[in-house]
Amino acid sequence: GGDTSGNNDGDGGEKSVRNLHFVFAVPPSYPASARDALMDAAYASSANGSSVVDSTECTAAVYERKFGDVEVEKEKIVLVVEMGHARCCVSILKKVPTTPTTTGEEEGTDGTIEGGTAEEVQVLSAISSPTLGAGLVDVALYRHFLASHTSLSHHSPETFGTSSRPGQRLLEGCRKLKHLLSMLPENTVTVENIGKNDGDVSLSCTRELMKELCRESVIDRLNGMIESAIEKAGVGGEAPLGEIDAVEITGGGSRIPMVQEAIRTAIGRGDDFVFARSLDDTSLAFGASLIGNVAS
Repeated sequence: GGDTSGNNDGDGGEKSVRNLHFVFAVPPSYPASARDALMDAAYASSANGSSVVDSTECTAAVYERKFGDVEVEKEKIVLVVEMGHARCCVSILKKVPTTPTTTGEEEGTDGTIEGGTAEEVQVLSAISSPTLGAGLVDVALYRHFLASHTSLSHHSPETFGTSSRPGQRLLEGCRKLKHLLSMLPENTVTVENIGKNDGDVSLSCTRELMKELCRESVIDRLNGMIESAIEKAGVGGEAPLGEIDAVEITGGGSRIPMVQEAIRTAIGRGDDFVFARSLDDTSLAFGASLIGNVAS
């Protein structure tokens, strides 16, 4: 959230919670009851000057901060895909050049008008899921090896429950394998003491196999979210998806090659299409601070 107050309390010089403005960024799918509960908790903790905003508003605030002074001749449509470990959000932003101002203009040293043009970034649509994330890739690999690996098949399902020690080791090995497959087309990891007689187990996989394992749980769901966001935003027209000018990807899950491939496929672009990376993992917090600064 954004700390927007410079006031100090009268005791130790530290800022009082009552004088701070907190901005809580939540997914667009967050229900009103949960938002109200969050505000009640903030009030109970004396954080009276708080507000709850959609995470996509924070993304738009950061995008406007970075590119608000870049002139565009026409509206620019930006698809933003944020995938973390346990959630995903797809949004459509529109960057609109506003009418040049006529007051307060000053001529710069190069003859240009400073402060004469402003830009605005709007959120056209946002679709979020609290269950779609990169963690599902770990689970898909976990289930695959548990069902097919000969060194693991002798154990009962309870032995490799996700809350058991062997299950946690296997899940961690799958997570490492996922990271390695983001860099190389095939790879192997070794998980200690989970095989027969506490032996080590090697887990091998390729990108293609991982993609097949995650087709329904990750790829198809992500495609559906992108299509819904585009339809809700009303972009595309007679030439579907043709109006998207840029695609921003952020979050750890967006670094997975099959996720990037799914995004390109969903918008009808080839392997040579380059994603923009103007947003990063700090954008949510940065955007909340920008909104909090304006609110104060």
